[in-house]
Amino acid sequence: MNKHSDENAIRELARKLWIDRGRRDGYADQDWLDAERRLQSGAVDESSKQSFPASDPPASHMPDRPPANADAKWQAAAEHPETPVVPVLKPVQEANPRLERAEARAKGR
Repeated sequence: MNKHSDENAIRELARKLWIDRGRRDGYADQDWLDAERRLQSGAVDESSKQSFPASDPPASHMPDRPPANADAKWQAAAEHPETPVVPVLKPVQEANPRLERAEARAKGR
């Protein structure tokens, strides 16, 4: 493993530690040192090892087809319009206080 890939591995693990800590500021150095120590000792999270290879099969590149019972579902939905439709939520962008402060300084606030 070269130095660049070592730093990337440390960075990824340090970010995971930061997320696990609740994304609190002020612990970047500690997270980085903990990540270095864990990677050097070989104490890497076992769940990450078990996640590869990916469990999803490769895409077939065939066109998608609706489910076999799609017509029945559409008809049932039309017959019961009072049933609430679950809204599709947009993904929430992660808050980044450092980025927000930098953007505010750039705008001269």
